[in-house]
Amino acid sequence: RLDRPDFGPPRQIYGWGIGAGPDSANPGYYTVAEDTGAGMLTHFFMTSRTADSLTSYRLFVDGKLLRQAELDSFYLKPAGYLRAPLNWINGEARLCDVPIPYHRGFKILYKTTNPYNWYDYAWKPLPAGLQLPASDLASSELRLQEDSALTNYRDPRQLWGGWPSHDTTFAISLRAGDSTTILLTGGAILSKLSLNLDSYDTTLDSVWLEMYWDGSLLPAFRAPLLALFGQSYDFRPLHSLPMDFSQDSGFEMRLPMPFAVSARIVFRNAGSKLHQLRGALSVRPSTVDRTSLGYLHTAFSEILQTKYHVPHHVLHRAGRGRYIGLLMGIPNLHYAQDFEGDAIFVIDSNPGYSFHYGGTEDYFDGAMYFSFGEFSSPFAGTSNIFANYYRFHYLDAMDFRTSFDFDFQHGLDNDCAEHYRTLAFWYEQHIPFWTDRDTVRPGEVWHISGAGFGAGQRIGVRLDSIAIDSFGVKPDGSFDRLVAIPTLPPRAYTLMVGGVAYPEHILVTPCATVQLLDEQRPLLLQTNDTIHLSGAGYVEFDSLEARMDGIRCTANLRSDAGHHLSGAVVVPELADGGSHTIVVTGRASGQGVCPELLPTTRTLTLECEAMTTAQTNPGCGFQNNCGILDFEWSNNAVYSFRPDSALKQLTLRFSVPIADTYACKTYLTRGPVFGNFDVAIDAEQLAQFDGHDADRIYRPDSLDLGTVSLAAGEHTLTFNYTGHDKSVTDSLLWADCLRLVPLSPFKGLDSIPAKSLQLTIFPEPASDLIHILGIASSSFTVSISDILGRPVVSLQELSPDGSATINTTGLADGVYVLHLDAGFQRYVRLFHIVK
Repeated sequence: RLDRPDFGPPRQIYGWGIGAGPDSANPGYYTVAEDTGAGMLTHFFMTSRTADSLTSYRLFVDGKLLRQAELDSFYLKPAGYLRAPLNWINGEARLCDVPIPYHRGFKILYKTTNPYNWYDYAWKPLPAGLQLPASDLASSELRLQEDSALTNYRDPRQLWGGWPSHDTTFAISLRAGDSTTILLTGGAILSKLSLNLDSYDTTLDSVWLEMYWDGSLLPAFRAPLLALFGQSYDFRPLHSLPMDFSQDSGFEMRLPMPFAVSARIVFRNAGSKLHQLRGALSVRPSTVDRTSLGYLHTAFSEILQTKYHVPHHVLHRAGRGRYIGLLMGIPNLHYAQDFEGDAIFVIDSNPGYSFHYGGTEDYFDGAMYFSFGEFSSPFAGTSNIFANYYRFHYLDAMDFRTSFDFDFQHGLDNDCAEHYRTLAFWYEQHIPFWTDRDTVRPGEVWHISGAGFGAGQRIGVRLDSIAIDSFGVKPDGSFDRLVAIPTLPPRAYTLMVGGVAYPEHILVTPCATVQLLDEQRPLLLQTNDTIHLSGAGYVEFDSLEARMDGIRCTANLRSDAGHHLSGAVVVPELADGGSHTIVVTGRASGQGVCPELLPTTRTLTLECEAMTTAQTNPGCGFQNNCGILDFEWSNNAVYSFRPDSALKQLTLRFSVPIADTYACKTYLTRGPVFGNFDVAIDAEQLAQFDGHDADRIYRPDSLDLGTVSLAAGEHTLTFNYTGHDKSVTDSLLWADCLRLVPLSPFKGLDSIPAKSLQLTIFPEPASDLIHILGIASSSFTVSISDILGRPVVSLQELSPDGSATINTTGLADGVYVLHLDAGFQRYVRLFHIVK
């Protein structure tokens, strides 16, 4: 239920060591976690490699010592509220997921002679004004409830005992590109989905299951079957309370799925292989109040290679809901350091509700890099420690009132290059309408649709308290409206339809908007980087261009029928160390200004591991150095090359966007197993590198290559093996990056001269006028910008004789750029103003 307060947002403490500080009332013990007031302990977890006798717990609830025991005994010995399988020991992991209520507070203490204990403790305070029922944790009633819970886990068919249902069976032959729809009507709860397939292979990643609730045009539940089955590639059995999978018995999901009006279930085959599906839907008729019961949602997120310093984004939602679990895949895990990545949650956009789990394996209730292998528990486990993981929050679900954000780190510093796949599950307050966009401009026509209302019900549409439409819905409870946006003050509004609030704010703005797609943007931009943009409020199919501080960018931008902007721009040459603004201009849409300033550098940092080469050598190529020493390579990766008798030369190809003379340095690693190489650019030898050092591996060291003139376009960086130190037999090369610093003064030009013009530019001594003579044609227009390309004199036409007179009043002394533009021809020239 989402219509009434449950518990407050979860609190958590995680870390390692002996705790926050000594407890004065319990000599020798340290306080690890505590709370006052009422609430529920929901997660009790520790990993340790110490002997059982070296660590002792004390758990106080409501001022009483509830349990005292040595580490393993605390979890293993039955005590009513601590019973397997909801509390258990798996190798070095100790876990209790049985909720423990408290009325006046709790306190967790322990003492240990070994600081290398890692812990996660979570609890939910009770909001003021609510009361927990009186309880005795050692009561026979609680033991009976636990017996019932264990019966349900061992035989999930008992979960819905006494609740009548009917099964809808189906058999589907799903051809390439086809889809099949199953429609369920009437208020009900879909309590179980069963699936069996004719074969199991990775082509199931192209078969999608979608579920649409109450006539929605957008799927609330959407997942590829491979991810839904909890698999990455090798189809291992998964056994948990909410779902099971094996190739023998197929797939079964037991998450309750309520709907008030209808459920549309769609199977889509986006691949090329025919799939035969058989299954059943267990439907339990029920009057479902969509204002109280949450509707099940999923979000699938995949990135083929994680980005350096950017966590994998799992989920962002606005509105009221409850997160309940995750299936995660890291297909063919390459780096154990991945497990140093934390699960990071921010609830209701409140930093006080932000918390981590102490590592990937800890979030999935494993320990020490899953050192005891695969395991399965009711709520967490792994069927393949190199690929598949699951965690369901049945008893410690995370409620959110306004928003929920979940990111997963890859490695300690987001420095592992891996393939990440996540499928998140949550319940959400159902919104019975949807819009085509959340940013609108006064005078526009706005598309709003909905379903699931009462037949003929009259509903109103408001932005805050301002009524903008009123109408009666169709006999089937649906509507489809085009609403005119009135002239309103520009700001964010709450959209209300039929008394229901839309979770995202609606922005009313007089101009178009621009925003960055952050996950695709480098931390520091350099010339020729690509920036991906989105936006809203554009005239459909408008002609668009982009500039950065007045300098025109190469761009591929589109505005669609929904008034959305999408596309990318290429960063032009910009001043070193500056911060710049992107402006997108449409002939009909006007200007959209990105509010975020973008830092830039003229220095080109070209990653060797991202360069191309025609040569191949076994074991050579991209190497991620996450977790190696405490050093940080550029993007924490290198091109690793080991010469052999057949191949002693490595040639990497790179491109520069601007012709210039560059100061060049390459960054290479030295250590006991590294060899000697001659380094060349475009076949010209520039330096020698002695890679051997007997002591240790050193952080990447710069090798000065001198100054090199490079034309715009492709070039080569070559390493020729010349031998190794006499004391070693290896000859490894770790090529990190190539750094190019342009030496010519920054021009700030948005175009390059196509030919020379014999122009005469002279000032009029008695005024601020400048006269320009010698322009070939009066078809040109002329303007002046500063050295960064920002306009200082607006566009104007020439006189019939091809001359121009420009007033420079207000311009300070300095260097300026004259722009001549005839559409298909564009010329520039630098000149000085000295008054």
